[in-house]
Amino acid sequence: MSSSAASPYAPGVLPAAHESQIVKIQTCLRKWLSAQKDKRSAAPKLDFEQVSNDLLALTIDPPYAFTSEPAPPPSHAALLSIAKCYWLALVTTLTAPQKDEVARRLDRVPPFGTHVPKFDGRKSVDAPGDLDAREYEGLMRVAVFVLLDMEGLDDVVDSWKELADVGVQVWDEDGDESDESDEEYDEDEEGDDEGWVDTD
Repeated sequence: MSSSAASPYAPGVLPAAHESQIVKIQTCLRKWLSAQKDKRSAAPKLDFEQVSNDLLALTIDPPYAFTSEPAPPPSHAALLSIAKCYWLALVTTLTAPQKDEVARRLDRVPPFGTHVPKFDGRKSVDAPGDLDAREYEGLMRVAVFVLLDMEGLDDVVDSWKELADVGVQVWDEDGDESDESDEEYDEDEEGDDEGWVDTD
């Protein structure tokens, strides 16, 4: 996997400042995924610990960053900001019918322990920058499935896949004590993508 990144959105669709944040995030996520794969080799080219530290230190500019009091743990803070930045970009670029469809799909996502809340789909698309930590965490984990098969969003779905792959692993490594399995969100299992999201 190349660590280079380009925005999954068409040129000019997002403000330049927002697009630069998206590209910065994607570059960081792809580097982490490459380093994770590389560390299994006999002579890894990337320092996985350093790349992981770079991810934890990733900062997102306002108004795209997630903030709260008290501040979340470091890896949670980075991931929540990434999820918020991605969600704002997505909702900004959706048509009205697409927003309605995403809201409908979110309403049908079942809550999952402490990781995925019961979404208010309408709120999520009407006020994408005003969600709480649990909602952004849930989006980090399930947006890839919610957006599945929506026309014109293939590259965007790929970017959410990368976030879910990194996010689930880094979040849990940061000492989250909730022990529910994340197997529902394992991208490596063929055929599971449509398991619980009604795309009809």
